[in-house]
Amino acid sequence: MGQFGAVLLASEQCFNDSTAQQTHRPTALPAHGRTVPHAMTALEQARQILENTLGYLGFYVTIEEDAASPDGPTLQILTDESEALIGKRGEVLDDIQYLVNRLLMRRMPDAPRIRVDVEFYRSMREDKMLERAKEMAEQVRATGKPTALPPMNSYYRRLIHNAFVNDPEIATESSKGDERFKRVMLKRKGKQNPRLEAKG
Repeated sequence: MGQFGAVLLASEQCFNDSTAQQTHRPTALPAHGRTVPHAMTALEQARQILENTLGYLGFYVTIEEDAASPDGPTLQILTDESEALIGKRGEVLDDIQYLVNRLLMRRMPDAPRIRVDVEFYRSMREDKMLERAKEMAEQVRATGKPTALPPMNSYYRRLIHNAFVNDPEIATESSKGDERFKRVMLKRKGKQNPRLEAKG
């Protein structure tokens, strides 16, 4: 994690102390004039974690929930401070998403992975990345020569792999190593490269 990630982790204990008991939301029962606790969904709890964490760090944001997103349960951060929350190549946003899911798993071990975005940055970047990957794949089809995409994190590598999983001609392979950012190679199927492995 980057420098901002270290700040996020430093705020974790403070966050835990202030929110550990806030896992229920009251639900009104008009017939009796009383309320009973209502178990929060994973997305609701993730939103609470995100709101409290960013509030602790001094950010003013609006967070929208999207439980029906095709990319999975999503929290969309709307703010005038998007650059600070995205960071270089999305590294700050990745740190935020990591921390939200880490804290959520402590509350709900079976919770689904929550996707965190800022001003639709991920959506726009994903569209551009996939469009570029498809253009490069056409070059591979035409020439038979493998080509590598720029280094990217595991989330984006997974998007690329999934985009070509059913392609009859193009195979994708991630470079070896423990680096956070790796390249994905696009190649014609049937032509192996021993320096690369099939998963990232």
